[in-house]
Amino acid sequence: MCCDYNSTLKKPFAKHTGKDATYTLKKELIDQLQVIYYRLSGDLDVQLGKLSDNQRTSILLKLTEEIQACTAGFHNRVNAIVTSFEGVASLAQLLTQVRQSLVEKTAARLTNEVHATNRVTVIASTAGFGVKPTLLGDIHPGRLTDEEIQKALQETFESEYVPFNLPILLCDQLRGILASVGYHGRHADSYDINDSKTIAMVIEHCLTDSTENTAALEKSKAGYTKYFVIDEDVYDKEKDEYQTYIRDVNWPKIQKLFLAALGREKYFVKEPTMPTLYWYALYHTTEETLVETRRIIEESISKNQYQAFNRITALKSSDPHLYRAISEILVEKINIHQLIAAFYASDIHRDLINIAEVMTIVLEKCNASDLAKELSEKITTGDFAGTNGFYYLMVALNNAALENAADSVKTISALAVTLIEKCSASDLAKGLSEKITAGDAAGTNGFYWLIAALDNAASKNAADSVKTISALAVTLIKKCNASDLAKGLSEKRTAADFAGTNGFYRLIAALNNAAFKNAADSVKTISALAVTLIEKCDASDLAKGLSEKRTTGDDAGTHGFYCLMAALNNATSTNAADSVKTISALAVTLIEKCDASDLAKGLSEKKTTGDFAGTNGFYWLIAALNNAASKNAADSVKTISALAVTLIEKCNTSDLAKELSEKITTGNFAGTNGFYWLIAALDNAASKNAADSVKTISALAVTLIEKCNASDLAKGLSEKRIVGDDAGTHGFYWLMEAVINVIKIKDVESTQIACSLLFRLLGKLKKESLPVDVQAIFLKHKTVLQDSLKAYLSQIDSVLQLKAVSCTDTMLGVLIDHQVHFIKKPQSNTRLLVDSCIFKKSPIDRIKYISIQLSKKKEKYYLELNSFFPRNKKLVNTKLKTLEGILKLTNDIIDMKKGVIDYSVFQNDMKKIIDDAQENKFLIQDDKKINELFTALDQAICSLSSAASPTSHAPSPTPMDDANVSPRRQ
Repeated sequence: MCCDYNSTLKKPFAKHTGKDATYTLKKELIDQLQVIYYRLSGDLDVQLGKLSDNQRTSILLKLTEEIQACTAGFHNRVNAIVTSFEGVASLAQLLTQVRQSLVEKTAARLTNEVHATNRVTVIASTAGFGVKPTLLGDIHPGRLTDEEIQKALQETFESEYVPFNLPILLCDQLRGILASVGYHGRHADSYDINDSKTIAMVIEHCLTDSTENTAALEKSKAGYTKYFVIDEDVYDKEKDEYQTYIRDVNWPKIQKLFLAALGREKYFVKEPTMPTLYWYALYHTTEETLVETRRIIEESISKNQYQAFNRITALKSSDPHLYRAISEILVEKINIHQLIAAFYASDIHRDLINIAEVMTIVLEKCNASDLAKELSEKITTGDFAGTNGFYYLMVALNNAALENAADSVKTISALAVTLIEKCSASDLAKGLSEKITAGDAAGTNGFYWLIAALDNAASKNAADSVKTISALAVTLIKKCNASDLAKGLSEKRTAADFAGTNGFYRLIAALNNAAFKNAADSVKTISALAVTLIEKCDASDLAKGLSEKRTTGDDAGTHGFYCLMAALNNATSTNAADSVKTISALAVTLIEKCDASDLAKGLSEKKTTGDFAGTNGFYWLIAALNNAASKNAADSVKTISALAVTLIEKCNTSDLAKELSEKITTGNFAGTNGFYWLIAALDNAASKNAADSVKTISALAVTLIEKCNASDLAKGLSEKRIVGDDAGTHGFYWLMEAVINVIKIKDVESTQIACSLLFRLLGKLKKESLPVDVQAIFLKHKTVLQDSLKAYLSQIDSVLQLKAVSCTDTMLGVLIDHQVHFIKKPQSNTRLLVDSCIFKKSPIDRIKYISIQLSKKKEKYYLELNSFFPRNKKLVNTKLKTLEGILKLTNDIIDMKKGVIDYSVFQNDMKKIIDDAQENKFLIQDDKKINELFTALDQAICSLSSAASPTSHAPSPTPMDDANVSPRRQ
């Protein structure tokens, strides 16, 4: 049957129950699968009722969900399906299903992992929550601890398994049961009488633990109708007569009957009292509720407590008529003064939320100026000196967010929006800016608590509350003027753990919390709010507000700029590409808005305590890049690199190098800095053969190399990690590792890119700036690098650049001159290649080089001439004079500038030297070096001359063969 539903299931079923299956509880599993088969086949319809198409599909879906996984997990799902078949014949059984449903709800909130879900049912069973475990024999405990499960179950049952909520839960459970006997909600026409009787019979069974009522119902013809909503005397046009229609189950009545049944069957230890007007309204008539409303109002005013009004606004949708009637009484009996007094008296606890619900109703009768005036009145003495109504409203919102009470967040936010729309911008800003002057919350104001509420909602991963509070904040931002807004959000808390923080800080902390929770929707919502704020505020106010540092706790030293980059890092640590894009876009908006010096200052401030002491915004930006590279997230690598380039281009050189060099001083990453993680990111990309990321990160590194000076680069990249498996490593180490990785995997393009980055860096650094051990890292790998080095040097078009980077005092020059063979030569093959490249591109340099060698030959001729017995003194003297003439002419050429020599003059001078030499029997063409020099002189004169191209001159020396100076492969 399942295979008909899904043809791919034969193998999984064979794995779980086939002859080769080794599962310990295979027999029990097969027995339960047979029960499911009989149920799906209709063999149990008499006992359990016929399945609807939806119910049948639901069973098949649940049965085949993750069927490829382990057999124990499959058995868990099978057990849960069979358990759901159990019929309900009494109130006790229905209560058991309610408890089972609450346990399943708790499990779903904690995990979606099947073994952990089963563990929740086992713990609930042993802890006395009145349910059966799904599968006792499951050897896999899941990832949740027993303490986590116990706590979650306790919270669920304490909040939901309570007297006045139980009837609602029982009705919810009953709806599912009635679906199997033909109930499908409100009927457009009328339920069939027989179906209605069956539905009524099930309801009757569920309302008692005895069977006495069943017989009485069967004897009464009209007994079943008391459970339904009946429309009598409805005219039927087709039949031209009046009909009685059975429209729906009368759920409000069933709810009350359940409450009565629970009391009658002694389920309550003592008679429960109605805790709130909301609950009272659910179980009483409108008239009774309105009488109770008047009594509660009188009591609330006298005690200045409003707990009884909790959730009162929920009646707006469930019973609009009753809600309007209660509202009229509230407006008549309570004024804004009393509610403000209640705000003051309530301290900071849950009753504020209830007062906010009442205020939502009462506010409508106040005019704007009176409202602002009353809400702005401050307490002048005691622990809450400086606070006003605006302050407590936002504190109420924060408390609701802190307790993850989404409904209360909506209620208070709606009230706040009403206030914002009603009050003038100046009154609003002034009222929200008033600070409490004493206690742990000293320095905070309404603006602070509004954003703190957002931060707390994000920390609870409460996406709905984040949206609600953000929408409220946007409304406020649009209403207030920029300076009032910046001033209000910049006020700092001066006491307790969050001392030093302000509204700007809490806003970006909220973003960081959302990123940490991998809540992409919340990241987008908060980022959009932040962009709105950035666009509204002045650049200097914005930078100042975001730069204020937290002064206490584990996060001392952090600020808004820091939290922004930490958020980016958290997004990459969970590989949340959308969040990376969102946060990066926000960061770019901020970078473009702020002044370079303010930006550098803000991003450079270091965390001073905790695990990441010593880190700053620059550090986390590059750490985020490394995270993205380590997860092979090419899109995120591009996004973060683009952000980093924007920042590099904005900041000045000294600020950039200094802040990227700041080291973390504690924890597993102690000693690392921004330079370290940039190159570690490159190595991670290389090790994963991520060519696009290698290209992107290398381009970023080149931008940084070009921006920073050589000494700062050398220092930053030399800093060593001091703990962990990678202790002793530094940026130079990881750069060499990255190069080796791309060479090993034989990725030609990545090799060229990574090696080009390496050689560009070495060409910038002076050899004395690097410790000997760092130099050794590159020198020992010359054999591996030499092909790429030759290619790099050969493609440098500028002679000046080639000379500069290959100079013997650069680290690249040291690498060029390094020889790997035991037998050392006067020059390394790589240096010969460099010289060859220079000679090809610059004849003057070639002349200089050869003339140096000929000068040594001149010294040799002097020695021969002055020796005691020269073999041919005249010939030696001729050679010497010829050589001196050539060198004099050479020096003249070297000193000349382009366009100042006449080629014919050069020819005459050269011809005279050659003729004199030949007359004295010195055959110049036999001297290879002089021939080389003549060729070079000919090319140089051509480039310096303003005359036509040169003609050949005697003795037509052979041009130097480039192969003669090409280095051999080392």
